[in-house]
Amino acid sequence: MSRLLTVLLVFLSGCLEVPGSVEDFSSSTPKELTDEAILCGLDSLDEDTFCMPGETFERWLREGELSILDGKVTSSGASGAMKVLVELKHPDAPEDLVFHMKWKPAAGAWNGLNNSPRKEIAAYQLQKMYLDQQDWPVPPTVMRCLPIQPGHTVEKRAGEKDIDCAWGLASYWLSHIDTPGMVDWERVDNDEEYKRAITTLNLYMYLIGHRDAHYYNWLLTTGNGPLRGISIDNGISFSGFNNFTKKKEDWKGLMSPAYPKNVVDRLREVSDADLAELHVVGRWNVVGRDFQRDGDGGLELPARKPWFYRRKQGLYMHGLRQGELRTIRRKIRKLLRKVDSGKIPTF
Repeated sequence: MSRLLTVLLVFLSGCLEVPGSVEDFSSSTPKELTDEAILCGLDSLDEDTFCMPGETFERWLREGELSILDGKVTSSGASGAMKVLVELKHPDAPEDLVFHMKWKPAAGAWNGLNNSPRKEIAAYQLQKMYLDQQDWPVPPTVMRCLPIQPGHTVEKRAGEKDIDCAWGLASYWLSHIDTPGMVDWERVDNDEEYKRAITTLNLYMYLIGHRDAHYYNWLLTTGNGPLRGISIDNGISFSGFNNFTKKKEDWKGLMSPAYPKNVVDRLREVSDADLAELHVVGRWNVVGRDFQRDGDGGLELPARKPWFYRRKQGLYMHGLRQGELRTIRRKIRKLLRKVDSGKIPTF
């Protein structure tokens, strides 16, 4: 696909009607935000310190009862992402949780040009195979089908028309992050903390084949605490077109001079069986006009041709194609060959 055609497609995708793009709304009963220390499983947390919730919060977000209190469509992007204030109730949570969440309505066929929930879920899950939580570049991200609320953010439907809920992506809305615009390569050479943040993020984007890493989609943490690289929009990853707009650096390539040794060593341990779990990252059953989750990951793999979405007797499954999984494996092997030959040093 030519670069001109790619840019044209991205432009047109921004002009299309986006599911859920409605006017702002407000709750009649404002509630106080939950202390981030609770969300991140910490005893205490300075208000100026970056906080990334982990797998416990992911489970709450995936299973809990969500109520949208307030929200608005974000000012940038073409996929209709929204910043919403939500209340989440889960029997294992210490209290009812109130926090900001990113909600992105799914495309009508569950897989849009620049909005692919299956890829975003796989990108979130992949990081857990070789990174400790303190190095995660992506916050907890899950698929949800929320009850339709007329006049509210989830008024419009996505996915199947015979289901009475709005399908989309829910992820924790991070604070204390900022976009630096470009990498300061001189600082990479002289600042070990900055070097680790940039190289860890670059290695992650290389593995997922991030095709939309312009300078609004990668960020660095601010405030107190160790510096960390963040990737906030991974819907154009693993395969597909490249978004060349507003893009000055090729994050999906190995552009760093060296990479953290402990991260590279963890990649050596990622097996084909581990990657196979990304072939099915979610599975749902249709019961009447309702969606019910039927497990995540480690599920039976469909035979024959690669797929990313299929319905069989009311069962929906989604994940990465076999070709996309093979590409991840090839990238890991390529990196390890370069490291082992001395072409790419580690630190």
